[in-house]
Amino acid sequence: MIAAGWTLRVAGTGAGAAGDGVLRQGVGAGAGILTWVDLLARGAGLVGMTIGMWVFLYGRLLIKRGKRHTVKIIGSFTELLYTRYVLYLRPFAQDEAMFKMPTTLVGGGDPGTAIFLLSGLTQEEYLVRRFGGIGKVIAIGSPDEDLPLPGAARGYLPLDDWQDTVGGLIRGAHVVALAAGRGEGTVWEFAEAAQVMDLKRLVLLVYCDEEEYGDFCESVKAEYARRFAAAQEASGQELPTRRPLPELPAFRPKSGYQELSRWKVVCFGGRKRVKAFEDWDFPLKGIVVFGENGVGEFRRFDPAAIALTSVKRGWSLSRLVKRQLKPVLAELAELPRNQSVTDKVRSA
Repeated sequence: MIAAGWTLRVAGTGAGAAGDGVLRQGVGAGAGILTWVDLLARGAGLVGMTIGMWVFLYGRLLIKRGKRHTVKIIGSFTELLYTRYVLYLRPFAQDEAMFKMPTTLVGGGDPGTAIFLLSGLTQEEYLVRRFGGIGKVIAIGSPDEDLPLPGAARGYLPLDDWQDTVGGLIRGAHVVALAAGRGEGTVWEFAEAAQVMDLKRLVLLVYCDEEEYGDFCESVKAEYARRFAAAQEASGQELPTRRPLPELPAFRPKSGYQELSRWKVVCFGGRKRVKAFEDWDFPLKGIVVFGENGVGEFRRFDPAAIALTSVKRGWSLSRLVKRQLKPVLAELAELPRNQSVTDKVRSA
């Protein structure tokens, strides 16, 4: 399926490029009175481009489907013993969005041919590529999925018996990358990570909007208070202190394009192009990293922070995220090896 998909992508790109070339020649020839030859050339070029686009897009889908059969399945989490891994945690409800591929090259390129520059990676594959340099990226697979999604290697746990194993994986991970969102499991995982691991190893991924992020922060506070009350009740006495909840920063909205300077507007390509960006945002809005004092910093990926002067503007946007993630990933890679080997595979 993957090989067939790549064949279709190449064939679609070739057909689309040929159609675009014929269409441009037809348009150039029709500067005066259109002849039947001009009309035929335009029609043939348009048909070629349309067929090429459909073949190309179908090839992307075929590759994505084929990748689901090649995902690494973790038979037992004891396989991770003595390995350096990144634990990717998220609400299962986000899997559908993370399985999507980009459908538009935002911000630039010839609208007719830009489609052939679209990446064939899903959002989760983008994430795994970013964090894969630190260690093997693993995730807990949703029990409802018929096939694993491309991206992180997956292991599976029963719905009624997962917390001990996930807690051990959190303790043993070199880095925990947790996507904020609604869900009791995700809130529990963040509270567990905040209690048992070095906060410098915890990265909060913000794919959600401001409202969902706010709900997540409030739910984390409630879960932390519940845990402390349960611990007091179990001990039968007043507990002296507890590890404080990390300070979660407020959600940072993207910059307002109406606030851009005249020079910035020119760099973006004019008011018309700026207006086209007003409703668009990165899928990964930003990340939250924590210092030694437990205070989180929201690092926003803001489309308005880049001047889109390149023809390949969509690629420029991708480079912006990569550039802002690079220092964070470098710091995470340099952290000393996590020695929590026993807890890592507890009850696995």
